[in-house]
Amino acid sequence: MSATNPPRGGRRRLRADAALASALAATAALAPAAAHAGTYPMYACDVPGVNLPAPTRAAWTDWDTSGQVQHHSDCATAAHGSVFFQINYPTGVLGQGTGVGVELRAPATGPQSAISIARVTDWSATALAAQHPNEARAEGINLAPAISSAPGGSADAFDGTGTSGAGHDSGPLAAGTKTWRLGVQCAALGAQVGQCTLPSPFLRVRGIGTTLEEGVQPHASIDGGSMTFAGALKGAKTLSYTATDAESGIEKVEMLLDGAPVATESLARDLSLPVGQQAGPCTYTGFQACPSEHGGVLGLDTGKVPDGTYELALRATDAAGNQRTIVSGAPVVIDNVADQPGAKPVILVPPAPGPQGASGARGAQGVPGAVLTLNGSNAAAGASLRASFSATHSRTIRSAYGKKVLITGQLAAPSGAPIAGARVSVMQQDKIPGAPLTAVGQVVTDGGGRFVYVTTAVRSRSLRFGYRTHLEDADFSATTDVGLAVIAKLTLATNHRSLRNGQSVVFRGSVAGAPPKVRKVVELQVKKGSRWMTFRSTRLRNGRFSERYRFTRTRGRITYVFRARVREEVGFPFLTSHSPTVKVTVRG
Repeated sequence: MSATNPPRGGRRRLRADAALASALAATAALAPAAAHAGTYPMYACDVPGVNLPAPTRAAWTDWDTSGQVQHHSDCATAAHGSVFFQINYPTGVLGQGTGVGVELRAPATGPQSAISIARVTDWSATALAAQHPNEARAEGINLAPAISSAPGGSADAFDGTGTSGAGHDSGPLAAGTKTWRLGVQCAALGAQVGQCTLPSPFLRVRGIGTTLEEGVQPHASIDGGSMTFAGALKGAKTLSYTATDAESGIEKVEMLLDGAPVATESLARDLSLPVGQQAGPCTYTGFQACPSEHGGVLGLDTGKVPDGTYELALRATDAAGNQRTIVSGAPVVIDNVADQPGAKPVILVPPAPGPQGASGARGAQGVPGAVLTLNGSNAAAGASLRASFSATHSRTIRSAYGKKVLITGQLAAPSGAPIAGARVSVMQQDKIPGAPLTAVGQVVTDGGGRFVYVTTAVRSRSLRFGYRTHLEDADFSATTDVGLAVIAKLTLATNHRSLRNGQSVVFRGSVAGAPPKVRKVVELQVKKGSRWMTFRSTRLRNGRFSERYRFTRTRGRITYVFRARVREEVGFPFLTSHSPTVKVTVRG
């Protein structure tokens, strides 16, 4: 099974059973593979299925070593569509060792010098006159300087009648290819000296689709915005940024919370839509497909995100799919839901009596005259409370599923004196919309005001530590939050490890700790070379998944390697992860 991708931004899915041979091609493909980082498309003039706002020759230039060629019709409208390039040859003769056509050269230095040519598909037609006995042959050139094949004109390309087909496909080119030529060169046969006879016009190119490749990460910076403010955040907030890329250009910028996108600005243009319905500054008509620099502001309604502590980051993606993630220097705390007044935590440690307090105006029920008990020695209303993960000394951490995680903290009076023997409440909230903040226990500070708490990484969640100045108080006088992000733990198994073509295999697996009501998408992937390709997807049901797949195109004996993957997203309390691999051998 093979697939061809539509123009950038398109949603159609195409399938081809076999490649079609032609004079300038080895396989058939409409658009470059844009599903993996490193490649992106460049279109010239009139490519079937691609609607360019202003048809252009892109970076293709004249190639003429004869000095006799005349060309015209750069993307001019002809009777049967747009003609990208047409060569007239009034003398009808091409001298030995000379060539004419069009050429693409990737920059060797400076901006875009990291770009190479990965694949070329052209929609062209040409005809060569019969050779006289004393003439040399004319060869079609598709790659400088020495690789050539006969040029062609057929219904698979553009034959002057407006017929569109798969085009002439070069197939994957050698890594680092910087030059590609489309045209004709007159070459001698042995010691024979002669010339080549050409009709006029002899070459018409309707359009060219090129796959370009580069692997340089873009640059990005977080410039400010209310998402970077200290303290608890609620309501609508913003994040300002700048992103730059001197190679393929900036295509997308995202705001991330614990690695999951929560706000996105896309500069991509969907060239499969009619021109009037397209938007976005990316053009895909040059080596730099998108703007080299873009700054802006991303907005987020924090009320749509579960309360908790998150790692804030900015991710920039260029047109080739290369990414760079910039993490903010401090975590953000989102707190839109008010704590439940009077919520009493579960007591996990023996109560430690504090000193007798004086009569006050606010007791456990707010009754005047109640006696209040100070919570620890040096207890004070302005106490400071700090907590962090001992492994990172940070308020956020990423952990494997099921791992024990140690949190340490300290409680101090406004004077800096430690508050010893104080009870600190512990609450947690899963990072799922609508998840409640629930009490899970207490810790008691030691003589230095320090405390420790151990939790198990079973879901991404926020943990809140709260201190009450008096044991009878309904409200906390100080709180602090930490954020735990958990890497999902997947399993995958099959009902068969060996079968024949035409038979089916059932994939089964689970995500440990997944909430029963979450219908998360699970991707089933197969390894192709060094890459993983998603061939089927299913959804969790009560934390488990099952999917059947029938093999229909296996020839010979092939061992496939499979895995399952889930991606992080807001509302799914896990980070992106994949299962261990399983192998299935199929005999055709």
